[in-house]
Amino acid sequence: MGDFLVLGAVVSAAAYIILARSLSAQLDSVQLTSYQVIYGTLFFLPLFLLRPGVPAIGEVGFEIIGALLFLSIFATVAAFLSYNYALSQIPAARAGVFLNAIPVVTALVAWPVLGEVLSPVQWVGGVFVLGGMTLANSRRRREVLPVEG
Repeated sequence: MGDFLVLGAVVSAAAYIILARSLSAQLDSVQLTSYQVIYGTLFFLPLFLLRPGVPAIGEVGFEIIGALLFLSIFATVAAFLSYNYALSQIPAARAGVFLNAIPVVTALVAWPVLGEVLSPVQWVGGVFVLGGMTLANSRRRREVLPVEG
């Protein structure tokens, strides 16, 4: 089951990259991100509210509100705004390479914020990921010359 979920995530991500790239020709990155946040909220909020264990309004404290604001601003709006801007500036395949940085950034943020301890293997893995991203985006692509005929 897990493999099918991963496959679904990969197919969804590929579809998102292709659709966002084509929409970035019609909308600027702020408009595109706004639509994503609005429609995502409309889709997921009812599913969240129907989930068992959702705290009542009186149980929501500063910690929950702070976490919600942090996730909304940084993990959603800033991340999608940055990515949608990148899609409007560079080809989707090149922009997609940057998605590999998500686990690295997550680990680096968890280190000071949550006090996570990163192992030497994680540090080396992060360096490999960043090196691979750099290599993938620094190679000059050969232009295809039109065939005269």
